[in-house]
Amino acid sequence: MTRLLLRVGAVLAVVAAPTLAIASPASAAPVDIDLLTVNDFHGRLETIGAVGGAAVLAGAANEFRASNPNTVFAGAGDLIGASTFTSFIQDDDPTINALNESGLTVSSVGNHEYDQGWPDLRDDVIGDNGDGSTAAWPYLAANVVLAATGEPAPETAPYEVIETPDGVRIAYIGAVTEDLPTLVSPDGIVDLDVLPVVETVNAYADQITANDEADVIVLLVHEDAEGEIADGANANIDIIVAGHTHETYAFQQASGRPVIQTGQYATNIGHINMTVDPDTDEITFNVVENLPLMNDDDGDFVFEPNYEPDPEVAQIVADAVEVADELGAVPLGEITENITRSFDIVDTDTGPVLLEDRGEESTLGNLVADAQRSATDDLPTGAAQIAFMNPGGLRADLCFAQADYPYEEDPDAPDVDTVCTGVADDGGVITFREAATVQPFANTLVRMSLTGAQIQTVLEQQVQPEGSSRPFLHLGVSDGFAYSYASERNELDQIIGIDILEMTLDGVPIDPAASYEIVVNSFLASGGDSFFAFAEGTNPQDTGEIDLESFVDYMDEFSPVSPDLQERATDVGLLGQAAINWPSELGDPPAMEAGTTERFSLDTTMPIELTEDFTFTVEAPDGIEIEFGARSTARAFPIVLEGFPEGDSTLPIMVSVDDSVAGGEYELVFTIDRNGVYSVFDGNPLPTPASLTVPLTITPAGQPPLPPTGASSTSVLGVGLGALLAGSLLVALAGRRMRQPA
Repeated sequence: MTRLLLRVGAVLAVVAAPTLAIASPASAAPVDIDLLTVNDFHGRLETIGAVGGAAVLAGAANEFRASNPNTVFAGAGDLIGASTFTSFIQDDDPTINALNESGLTVSSVGNHEYDQGWPDLRDDVIGDNGDGSTAAWPYLAANVVLAATGEPAPETAPYEVIETPDGVRIAYIGAVTEDLPTLVSPDGIVDLDVLPVVETVNAYADQITANDEADVIVLLVHEDAEGEIADGANANIDIIVAGHTHETYAFQQASGRPVIQTGQYATNIGHINMTVDPDTDEITFNVVENLPLMNDDDGDFVFEPNYEPDPEVAQIVADAVEVADELGAVPLGEITENITRSFDIVDTDTGPVLLEDRGEESTLGNLVADAQRSATDDLPTGAAQIAFMNPGGLRADLCFAQADYPYEEDPDAPDVDTVCTGVADDGGVITFREAATVQPFANTLVRMSLTGAQIQTVLEQQVQPEGSSRPFLHLGVSDGFAYSYASERNELDQIIGIDILEMTLDGVPIDPAASYEIVVNSFLASGGDSFFAFAEGTNPQDTGEIDLESFVDYMDEFSPVSPDLQERATDVGLLGQAAINWPSELGDPPAMEAGTTERFSLDTTMPIELTEDFTFTVEAPDGIEIEFGARSTARAFPIVLEGFPEGDSTLPIMVSVDDSVAGGEYELVFTIDRNGVYSVFDGNPLPTPASLTVPLTITPAGQPPLPPTGASSTSVLGVGLGALLAGSLLVALAGRRMRQPA
């Protein structure tokens, strides 16, 4: 597609004078401009559900251009990287080609543009690598400089001035999150330094204004802009286009300045309509909005495009799908049910959407950790004992059954065990394409040694540095390793502090002074995601094995694979307990005379109200009848408990022994099981069902039991720190996000 706009280079230091400026016309009528925006596209080429895909995105841009030649199309980073298999398998070349054809005007870099390192971005994405898949738009990064000189990297200019057909000069300043060094492999950006965003972009805005280089200044920043950036950006910046956090918002500050982020994956296109008077530089903002690319007007989750797909881009996508289908069709194995990341439903201006929650444990994170630990079994240096997996390295789910996105929670949908955002619904067969979509980064596995004390530090570093867009990153851990902790949570229910209470390996407490063999991906090994303790490990050994390869081998060996629903990380602050109590006069264990009835109780203590259903069952020998309720309202088991209230509660249980029952020792087995309401919450629930065996002594009719000696009268199904209490089975009945799927 022919670019309609004149571009003016701006590779300058903050203090440098401009090499070129385009003067405004001496006199010109006000110009109506449509600024379109996209962020965090992540190579989502195909139209799936509410995700419009590249062709519909390009079609939206075409529609605006057709009605207004003064239309510009800008990005706020992460256009490539963490892509679906269709783009990933060809090094994101199809995405670059599609965005070129879409007429993308300009974009800031995002952290994922650096996934393969600065040399790859410089030489293959921006530079001409000879394959015809070079970004035709300028990538901007004002706050990324060469470490050796402190000067801007020439391939990622700080800003670019682009003139519309009617002569309005728009300066775009690009910036990326200051967390970049912790979000990509540090080895990949060793030649770069990252500067503070606000201070840097303000300096460039001042320079552009002082030199009269532009009529409008737009900040394209790959970071959330609702707080510090929007508040700190100076008045010379007219518009802020944000990204990185995958949030959806469009608003104007008190000054009238628009701030916009479009969400993720081209579910929306951002639109700002403004009228600019080139003579006075007066800007009037008429519209600030996010426009969905797809619609579900009938409410049946069958989405239709709101814009006519661009045929040339559609062909690029079709060609990419054909290649991906061929390369990705190889089956690896099977799963028995969905294995997912953790999710939350978030209400947005355009309706409820499903957003990944990296702050909670997931079955997928733990499974990938299992695969990576297993990959070290044949190493000459010996197998690793523990593997850790960062949640940001998981970009899709493994789906046995798939639900639409976005959606509304439906408790009457028992056939769908959890919402799953994978790439296929093929009866549990996992292909190479699906596996590669889950782990698209091609990190190698690194084996190292950590002390028990360093492992505790790793777990504590799940709490991210203050100001991070995600305050807690929950690591997946391999089977055999478990820990408990007490969390501190903010008003958004996000973990902002943890106290590690216990760590065990195969049931044995971790020794702080002992050395343990660990395996992680190369991103974590170099301190990525602020897990700096990994970078301090001793005897690091890069195995050379790609993380995806380890998963392929694991599926081949262990298929069919099921999600492990046993929690490996327990937040004791979220747990409750249930206890079976009996009258103290029955002794401990309780004793009853044949032909009598006694009242037991189920007593619960819950830190929060539980609204889901639980099934309460009991197994008893012939002649012993268990009923729920008082004498006049007793009901036979099993029963369904419609949740538990916050705090303490007591539910009566009637135990009746027929007079024909012979004297002896018997057992009553009480079980509480989640009913598995349809839920989008974490697919890795607390362990259920939970059973407790209560021994019961029966004396023959006419022979009352001996009086008790003052022993206790409680058997507990409750919380603990990973160890079983005598006569009880620990079970967590509560949990804000940990729910049993159907």
